[in-house]
This record gives sequence, structure tokens and C-alpha cells, in this order.
Amino acid sequence: MNAVLLADIGSTFTKLYAVDTDSITLLGRAQAPTTVKTDVMEGFNNAMSLLTDITGNIEYSRKLACSSAAGGLAVAVSGLVESLTLKAARHAALGAGARIIRGFHHELTQSDLDFLTKNDFDIFLLTGGTDGGNTDVIIKNARHIAGLSGEFPVVVAGNRNASDEAADILRASGKTVYQCPNILPTLDTMNTDPVNSVIRQLFMDRIIHAKGISRINS
Repeated sequence: MNAVLLADIGSTFTKLYAVDTDSITLLGRAQAPTTVKTDVMEGFNNAMSLLTDITGNIEYSRKLACSSAAGGLAVAVSGLVESLTLKAARHAALGAGARIIRGFHHELTQSDLDFLTKNDFDIFLLTGGTDGGNTDVIIKNARHIAGLSGEFPVVVAGNRNASDEAADILRASGKTVYQCPNILPTLDTMNTDPVNSVIRQLFMDRIIHAKGISRINS
């Protein structure tokens, strides 16, 4: 028998499956409430105890986990024009497997900031303007974001002529900043790969490692 433990850590329940890959047989399954607000290992261990009651003690050759805990990686995005930079920002975030909680265009309004204050998110993706184009909006939005409470990194990927200033404003407020090349350097060129890579790494850091999921995989 080659027993493998599979874990699906969802927003509500952590579900475990014991599988014999030699005979393609389900040996047992169990679930327990997910403990995403603390450490997912608590919910995992609770489910593991229930599974052991069903299967007995099993030596697993591998333990594999996937997760959508806390709704996955929640990203807020902003751009200058809805059909241009905001569209590119959405494409970049979704391409990295993130869940977009809200997309904003032009300068952030007070109601936009109120929404961000009341809703949890993991990353803010700040874009706006083609290279050499509008610089005012992304800089103003950087100031707005700098004034928000909460610990979340900001990925800056807008007009190269405003990127450094926007990043400096955010860093001065204590925010962690990742600068990427403009996702829309020209009106007909979309460059989302660098942002994809950063968001994927942040997913590993903020969700997989911070919530304890990496300790399950072996």
C-alpha cells in the first residue's frame, strides 16, 4: 500500500482524504472547521484526529495540500482608464490566480477609500498611465493608499515616469512596496508577466507560509 494524504483547506472546512495510490482506493475522509485566522494547522490537526479514528495510524508516503482559505489571495486594483490600465491590471492579477475584490479607475474617491477600509485584502495593485503619459492620478492614488491603515504590500506597475515617486510615497508611510515595469507601457502593449511573478510570490509568502500550509506538504 502506498498511502497519500490529501488536504483541501477551504475558507470554512479543512477536508482530508487518505488514498492508497497503488489500488486507487479511498481509505477514509474527515473534515473540521478551518482555523485560518490563527494557524491552519489547528484545523488540520483536528481533522487529522478524526481521520485517524476512521483509518487507524497510517504512515503516509506523501502529504499534499491546496487551499482557498480566506478566499484565496484578495487583491484590490486601480488604474487610470477603465478600458485600458485597469483592464490590464485586472488581467495581471487574475493571471496570477488572485481574486479581485474591487477595481478602481481614475483618482480614488472617499467612498473607494471607505470600501478599502471596511474590506480585507492582501495586496493593492497600483497602476495608471502609459509611459510618458498621465502622472497625476497614480501619484495621488499613492498618497491615498499611503493613508490607509492595515498591513498590505503594494505592487506599483504604472507609468515609469511616476513609478519611483509613487513608490517613495508609499514606503515613507511604512508600506511594503514592489515595483514592476508598467503593465501598459503603450496603448497597444500589455506587459503583465512581471506583476504575475510578484503576486504569485506574495501568495506563497502571505497565504501558504504565513498560514502554515507549507508545513503540511511533504
